[in-house]
Amino acid sequence: MDSDPASKEPAPPDGNPPKSGQSVRNRIAELQEYFSYYTAARIDLLKSSVRRALLWTAIALVGGAVVLVLIATSLVLIVLGISDGFTRVLGSRAWGDLVTGAIFLTILLGGMVLGITAMQRAARSRTIAKYEARRRQQREKFGRDVSDDAANGNDPQQRG
Repeated sequence: MDSDPASKEPAPPDGNPPKSGQSVRNRIAELQEYFSYYTAARIDLLKSSVRRALLWTAIALVGGAVVLVLIATSLVLIVLGISDGFTRVLGSRAWGDLVTGAIFLTILLGGMVLGITAMQRAARSRTIAKYEARRRQQREKFGRDVSDDAANGNDPQQRG
């Protein structure tokens, strides 16, 4: 006597008891539907995540553009103010603009030269540190390094 209603299969709509093959087919169809449902939900979640990422990217781009416009406008106003000051001192609009332009061009070029020089120095320092570390590893591992061989006139590449 089976008194657990949960253990019984639901009766099919036509009232006939399910055949064993139909029951397995129904379970497989049900599992396929559940898998399809799960897959659709995951795809929708992924689409939602992509939409949200694109929205935040668009907001960041617009915000970045606004900040750049504000910075450019501020710089233009500063340069115009300096130019007007030189115009009043020199008595000529052309000379005021020329001196202001020359000053800012000199500052820009000087900054570029300093930046490039600093980048080159940093790259050289990193390269030197890299090879010093390698020689230190060689001394720890072999008791000597490539500079010892070079100082003694031995070429490590010509050894067999």
